[in-house]
Amino acid sequence: MAEWKTIKLGEVCNLIAGYAFKSCDFGDYPKKVVKITNIEPPYVNMQALTGFNDKNYDIKKLEKYRVSSGDYILAMTGATIGKIGRIRLGSAYINQRVLKFCPKKIDNDFLFYILSMNNFSKYIINNIDSESAQANISASTIGKYTFPLPPLDVQKRIAGILGALDDRIDVLRRENVVLEQMAQAVFQSWFVDFDIVRAKADGLSASEVCGKYRITPELYALFPSALTPDGIPQGWEKKKLGELVQNVKKSVKPSVETEQKPYVPIDCIATKSLTLYDFKEGKEAQSSLISFEPHDILFGAMRAYFHKVCIAPFAGTTRSTVFCLRPKKLKDFSFALLSVFQNRCIAYASQNSKGTTMPYAVWDNNLSEYQTEASAEDVRTAFNEYLENSFNKMMVNAQQIRALSATRDALLPKLMSGEIEV
Repeated sequence: MAEWKTIKLGEVCNLIAGYAFKSCDFGDYPKKVVKITNIEPPYVNMQALTGFNDKNYDIKKLEKYRVSSGDYILAMTGATIGKIGRIRLGSAYINQRVLKFCPKKIDNDFLFYILSMNNFSKYIINNIDSESAQANISASTIGKYTFPLPPLDVQKRIAGILGALDDRIDVLRRENVVLEQMAQAVFQSWFVDFDIVRAKADGLSASEVCGKYRITPELYALFPSALTPDGIPQGWEKKKLGELVQNVKKSVKPSVETEQKPYVPIDCIATKSLTLYDFKEGKEAQSSLISFEPHDILFGAMRAYFHKVCIAPFAGTTRSTVFCLRPKKLKDFSFALLSVFQNRCIAYASQNSKGTTMPYAVWDNNLSEYQTEASAEDVRTAFNEYLENSFNKMMVNAQQIRALSATRDALLPKLMSGEIEV
């Protein structure tokens, strides 16, 4: 510890606040912008970025605002001020009120862990510059944060220990992404494109269809071999979402029981991810609470366009900003889950939301009336069995991620204070 020096963040790192892109330039363009909403700690969700028309900008001048793999950024304003996310893959440009860190006299990974500590989060909250409409903090104020800095070789060793845990977490997250993509691809094939039905209608043999779509002969037999004039498989029908799931509204008050259960407000649900990785302590659950059970489907009703839908891996509480959708028949779980996860369902919920500043999806006589893709009960049952192992594996991976994260978070302050020497 004798060689550790207390320094200011601005002495070892350049801080670059984002560029004020014009909202009229946003759209479906190749070059992307990172907004505060894309920061989903500990990462940045690069799958949900907004594009911008780069023809209206001098790209060379925007280079200082560009972030790529390994960079990390911070929210400088709003309800989630101070949240930090790291970019794993890809590149983009940071929007206004997003801060980029550019280490110059410190190990890049070590600094990331310094900024991940509770001490830094508390500093942000305690040093907000203004709260006229919402909380704000400047780059100069952030640059005044002080922390102990060890020699470079110690920095690297500390970052290596914490990084090994994060690498394992990243592997598990990537595995879950693949499993989710596979589940969505199967749903698309079976219930949207009707690939198996079309293959049978085209005269492919049973062995050819089974081999191509990786299904058993028993599963093959469940699919019809023709489409109706309306373009759906014979014998299949479209269901209203409300026929498959119920919106459970079990209100609860803060109690000893709620304090012992995980609390999942809407900001803990990641965008476009079926897996729930984050939750808060039950003691933080204070108002408008709704309880949920394992294998409920949590659907972000507030600003539904953020596409927050996930599987509840445990019993807990959330707020009324989240719908708790429970399949009326357990065998419909996978079909119902992937139905509400579809972009078409999210768009329906968004277009029919009530309110302007903070739009909310409406369940009764609204989202409950949403028409799912055509299906048959026996095929929905088979679909649930087909994906059961994948979803179970995702839940196990998420549990391991939470355990590894807890280990990392316990080590973090002890390593950074020198309590544990390396």
